[in-house]
Amino acid sequence: DRVGIIRDGTLVASESVEALKQRAVRRLQLYFDQEVDAATFSAIEGVQSTRSMDHGRGVAVEVEGSVESVMRAAVEHRLTNVISEGSDLSGVFLAYYSGDDDAA
Repeated sequence: DRVGIIRDGTLVASESVEALKQRAVRRLQLYFDQEVDAATFSAIEGVQSTRSMDHGRGVAVEVEGSVESVMRAAVEHRLTNVISEGSDLSGVFLAYYSGDDDAA
């Protein structure tokens, strides 16, 4: 199945649903048995934002695309739990309609 995205009467994207899902932002909550600096994850490709939680023992991460690099970094810090919010395609669609011609 393919999805077409039309903006101002012009087809701006035509991709498979799977391709769109891979670009969707994923939200992870990573929990550790010790304090971990959220900045540890900031430089990883695809990471859009990080935030410290649970008195430094948790990190909230927003990732566009694959979470593999984030998970590799997380397991180096004695990871105890991961909560993953399902990827949301609405963010992908909104990027096309944000008013920025280079958004997507």
